[in-house]
Amino acid sequence: MSELNDLERQEEDRELKQIAGIPRHIEINERSIKEYDTEFAKKGLVPESKDYPREDFHLVKNQKRFDSLVDKSKGIQTNHGNV
Repeated sequence: MSELNDLERQEEDRELKQIAGIPRHIEINERSIKEYDTEFAKKGLVPESKDYPREDFHLVKNQKRFDSLVDKSKGIQTNHGNV
């Protein structure tokens, strides 16, 4: 049972790291994530990833993932079919 708890805790930590930090290259809307953090903190609680609204959690996670791939100095370019 303890191994399962450890795995669940590791998965939880991994998910929360995906929405942590400040994006370097793009602006994203984290308003609801921050509001949840604030309200949980007021009650002396620490939210788990499952406590966030799933749509907002996944949106922020995907935006931060995209941000990690973007090089702002080059901008976003498309290939237009040239390979």
